[in-house]
Amino acid sequence: MADDDDGVKLGRFKPADVESCASEWETYKRQFQIHLDSKGLHDAAGRRKVGVLLKHMGPDHVRIYDSFTWAPAVPAVVEDVERGIEAADAIPAEDQYDINTVFAKFDSYFGVHRYRSIKRQEFLSCTRRSSQTIMSFIAELKTKARYCNYGALEDSLIIDMIINKVNDSKCTERLMELSDDQLTMNNVTRICRQVELTSAHVKSLESQNQGETQVHYTGRGGGARGKGRGRGRGTGYHRLPGHPRTEQCRT
Repeated sequence: MADDDDGVKLGRFKPADVESCASEWETYKRQFQIHLDSKGLHDAAGRRKVGVLLKHMGPDHVRIYDSFTWAPAVPAVVEDVERGIEAADAIPAEDQYDINTVFAKFDSYFGVHRYRSIKRQEFLSCTRRSSQTIMSFIAELKTKARYCNYGALEDSLIIDMIINKVNDSKCTERLMELSDDQLTMNNVTRICRQVELTSAHVKSLESQNQGETQVHYTGRGGGARGKGRGRGRGTGYHRLPGHPRTEQCRT
């Protein structure tokens, strides 16, 4: 474990197989970003962030970093109609001290792009199971989308998946009624929670009512032996000794 200046520790990046460790690298990147936030370094200069990253990853990965090729700057192109040349903006050189550029280099080295393709297929094929709660399904979608690198489109894609794969007609109907500007993750989550809680409450009431009906039915003698509404039930006519059959005494 490597130490920061104040003793806070972050584990080394030690994948079992450097040639196939995209999943571990994605997890490590997330842990590192949390580490930067906890240390108050989220706004630090790029060079310091890269230094902290390499320090914690370890010397083997420093050597990998040193082997990266950084693209040089590309000057702007001036339009030349006669020669058929279109204008193009200048492209700056790749900055070896920009943390996102460094992340991208390691992404390529560790095969993250192939990994993301797999993760996107997992995300797009995700469907809510019959035994799964709606809120659990939303949490699963968010977890899967985290590794897909959808960027600014992530929330909208998750919302589309909820609408199409939630397998709850009431929930889908409520969400379809929202306008485009109302289809935010907060609104969708709130509505899904309301639908799920309402459904659970209705089922609870139905269960209680069914139990009360059963108790009421049994109390009225539905299953009591020897009782009933039949005429003469509960009373008896007994022939007294010595009396003819037509002479009976009601008891």
